[in-house]
Amino acid sequence: MGFNVGDQFASYEEFQQALVGYEKSTFVQLWKRDSRTLAAAQGRCPNRKFNSAIKFYELTYSCVHGGKKHHSKSTAGLRPNQKTFKIECPFTLKLRANPEGTHLLVTKFDNIHNHNVLECLYNVMPAQRRLNKEDKEKAKEMLKVNADTEKTSAASFVDKFRKGFNHERHSQHRYLSEIKVKVFLLEDSTQRHRQLFEQSTRRYC
Repeated sequence: MGFNVGDQFASYEEFQQALVGYEKSTFVQLWKRDSRTLAAAQGRCPNRKFNSAIKFYELTYSCVHGGKKHHSKSTAGLRPNQKTFKIECPFTLKLRANPEGTHLLVTKFDNIHNHNVLECLYNVMPAQRRLNKEDKEKAKEMLKVNADTEKTSAASFVDKFRKGFNHERHSQHRYLSEIKVKVFLLEDSTQRHRQLFEQSTRRYC
């Protein structure tokens, strides 16, 4: 599965489905490097008509290892040796509204990488390790149950089930604490997490 110059998509959702399928089948993580919405385009060309389902006039995607490097002015020169994902990978995918304004049209597809593309590396990237919506809801529900348990008086159970009850609460508390840590780590996008990713690539491959 891939893209070809001239491919068209009737909606942004249709394109997103193709994009996700491409990422999973090729083990490549992409990110939206640049975009221009239909509203911005119509500001320049008020008389032009667009299919609202395509949402964007222009889109540019890069490999997670390519694209722009962002430098913080506040820490300029203070942390010169910090590593990031960016290694100037040349992969580029560009789309724009077709002349009729009805579809997103692929105008450029440079399927070239300057690094290894491996399933083991793809699987340990933050985007793949992040909890999905269903898992997040389960974690929230478990945390809520734990909070409710803390509020509930256990006096009537202590005499009869003291040992077992305390052990159960201790195990539950420890398990929920682990969930909190995992949610934090999987949501985290700091430099420490990027360094952890680099260590993980050596461990999983």
